[in-house]
Amino acid sequence: MDLSEQSGLGERQSNPEAPSPTGTHPDIEAAIAEAETTLNTVKSRYLHLESAQAQKTQLQEQLTKLRQEIEQLQNHLELVEIELESRLITWKDRREWFWQFLRYAGIGFVAALILHAIRN
Repeated sequence: MDLSEQSGLGERQSNPEAPSPTGTHPDIEAAIAEAETTLNTVKSRYLHLESAQAQKTQLQEQLTKLRQEIEQLQNHLELVEIELESRLITWKDRREWFWQFLRYAGIGFVAALILHAIRN
């Protein structure tokens, strides 16, 4: 380049720092628009994270309540099972009835045989 080209006072060169006809720099406008877009994206993510954190806290509270309820229901079920078991007739009771039946039925059968033999 010679001096005449360098000192061109009236010539406009495509300089990125040169003001545009509207008085602003196009690169700066693009950078600001990109920064605004990025800021909006970050704000959106932040709001999403806040709502997710609130939902997580709420779900953890519900989980704690449900676990307590499950524990209470299990305790109640155990009590009901114990009560039902205590009300049922145990094998010992059945065995006693069996032997009483067998004893009296056997005595009755033997008595019937004796009476039948005497009669004949």
